[in-house]
Formats: sequence, structure tokens, C-alpha cells
Amino acid sequence: MHRIELQDLTPDDGIRLKNLLISNGLVMYQDFVWQYHAAVYDKTGYNSITPRTVTFDFKDGTTATYWRLKWI
Repeated sequence: MHRIELQDLTPDDGIRLKNLLISNGLVMYQDFVWQYHAAVYDKTGYNSITPRTVTFDFKDGTTATYWRLKWI
């Protein structure tokens, strides 16, 4: 798998990007999978230990590189 990790995106942003991939002919669970990871905060609840992240795992490295260049 070839991973693209995009930080500080909302779940809606992840869904929008997933729909963009599908509208461009990719098939979810065949060509790619995606996940949203919520931010993790310290005990005070104010400082983020890890930011919220949307990850895309692509089966094909060429496809991953294409979308990485478009998104980053």
C-alpha cells in the first residue's frame, strides 16, 4: 500500500476527497481505502498531542503519487 497522510482535515474534507477519487474512476476498497483519525489531546484538553488526520492508502504507487502531488 502507498499512503498519503493529510493533517488538520475535518471528516467532511476526507469525504469530499474520497468522493473526488470515486468521481475520477477509482473504486473504494479496490483502488484505495481511507480513514479519518481524530486529534488526540493531552489531559488538559487544550494541547493536541497528535493532529486530526485523513489517510488514503492506494494500491498503485503511480496513482498515489499523482494524488499526493495534487493535494500537497
